[in-house]
Amino acid sequence: MREDTSFKNRSIIFTILYTILFGISLFVLIKTNRAKSVSLIKETADIVNTGWYYYDATGKQVSIQSLPISLPVDQTGSASIYRRITTAADYFQYISFYSHHQNIEITINGTTIYRYTMPKLIPWLKSFRALYHIVRIPVIRNGELQIKESPLLSQDSVTFYTVITSNKTNIIYTIVRERSAKLILGFILLISGLFLFCISTLFISYVEKNTELSYLSFITILVGLWQLEESRILQLFIGNSAIHWILEYPIQQIILLTSFLFIQNLMNKKRHIILSLLFWADITTCIIQTALQLTGTLQLTSTIFITHLLLLCTLIAVFIIIIKTTNFKNNVFGILFIIGMGASIFLFMAIIVGHLRHKNTDLLMTTCLIPMFSSLSIIIYQKTIQKFDAIKEAQLYQHLALIDFATGVNSKTAWFSLIEQFTPIPNNKETACLILFDMNNLKDLNDTYGHLTGDKVISTFSSCLKTAFMDYGNIYRIGGDEFICLCRNTKEDKVKKMLARFDSLVKNQRETSLRFTVAYGYSLFTPRTTEDFINAQEDADKHMYDHKRAMKSTQ
Repeated sequence: MREDTSFKNRSIIFTILYTILFGISLFVLIKTNRAKSVSLIKETADIVNTGWYYYDATGKQVSIQSLPISLPVDQTGSASIYRRITTAADYFQYISFYSHHQNIEITINGTTIYRYTMPKLIPWLKSFRALYHIVRIPVIRNGELQIKESPLLSQDSVTFYTVITSNKTNIIYTIVRERSAKLILGFILLISGLFLFCISTLFISYVEKNTELSYLSFITILVGLWQLEESRILQLFIGNSAIHWILEYPIQQIILLTSFLFIQNLMNKKRHIILSLLFWADITTCIIQTALQLTGTLQLTSTIFITHLLLLCTLIAVFIIIIKTTNFKNNVFGILFIIGMGASIFLFMAIIVGHLRHKNTDLLMTTCLIPMFSSLSIIIYQKTIQKFDAIKEAQLYQHLALIDFATGVNSKTAWFSLIEQFTPIPNNKETACLILFDMNNLKDLNDTYGHLTGDKVISTFSSCLKTAFMDYGNIYRIGGDEFICLCRNTKEDKVKKMLARFDSLVKNQRETSLRFTVAYGYSLFTPRTTEDFINAQEDADKHMYDHKRAMKSTQ
């Protein structure tokens, strides 16, 4: 148990430290770039991927069949694509395209109309200069449009992405429509994560703290933010590239670290050697990636596939452990979990292969997240239901422990629980009465007629108590033939009337042919502390024995 706690504590510490590290980075980098937000209006725009060309090393014009395309850089470390524009034929007000770690310059007939060069405030960080460019094109009768890009990371080639032309609002709508899948998934995950967090915080915590649900909500929120960033739609509203870098790369490492906390709680805090090895492998990888980033040796863009590889290993480990340790109440849930997690693992393998082959894996990542979260939701749902069932069962046992089955009144456990859980009320002025009852000569009755007859007499005794006092107080059986009645907010004359009624019920009872008598004593007190109950019981006990002796002397 100590090792499990230590492992969990280390997981929490490393996750918090790593989150703080990139929180500080966010605070520093937030100052590096600013841009104004734009509004979204639903219209259409044209995608212009044809009609472009470039010049080879000999100066010969080469047509480009379609964008996107990768071109080698020239001696200046840049590459350019060109297009002829005329006002009458294909004039457009704005041109938009996406750049990834590139400086941009746009010219018309050699005149620069737009330049994007990030200030080199932090030499070690080059991988956060990825954004959409929406550039206004001046009215030119005839001219050659040039888009020149200089790579910040790769020194070999430049990728020119899809070009969109129209007015600004049309361009924005087209971008949103093309990226709608990731946008919708990101919003769904973000809202779902916030909803799960509210449930785990505001509702389930009242019953039992559900840490698995809390960690899952945190992971869901992080993945939702990551997918919103992957949709590139945030580029249209947030101009600070540092924020986009945080949401695209470091957030994936934080997701992985948080996943171990989630898994550790999901496994009921049991220690698994595989998870421990994966955890330390992830910590080591994060440290190395951060060191390479800070020194400018390798950007996170070049090493993030290792994080994805560890996520794949984690998924496989979780899949194996859950299959071995979880007893699915519903076979359908088990089948759905196997199918969903199997699909996620397969898609993650395809993502890793895509990374190695330098292919775009955005669609695969989006597709992978859906079955993965569906599978985890099945596990959380089952464990939550199991917890509620366990709580209901515990509550049932607790309720049973507080009831005396033979008589139907409260048990001795209920009486002591009342005293132990009593909250002190220093200024309480309420008058309460504690009445202690004890049957006379029960031992002789049991010895003469047997315990079954004695139990019947006790049952009759308790029935008289309930009839006389149930509407005015609570009754507790604290011994074989000893009962306590606690009446709140009462007066002595009222207590005497109830006792007189009780005496009459005992005298005239017809449930058993045996006649029995009951001695009692009461104590009026003001309940302010636990000691007041104890003192009242002792005082009532003393009066009860006085009453018992008086009754025996008259028999």
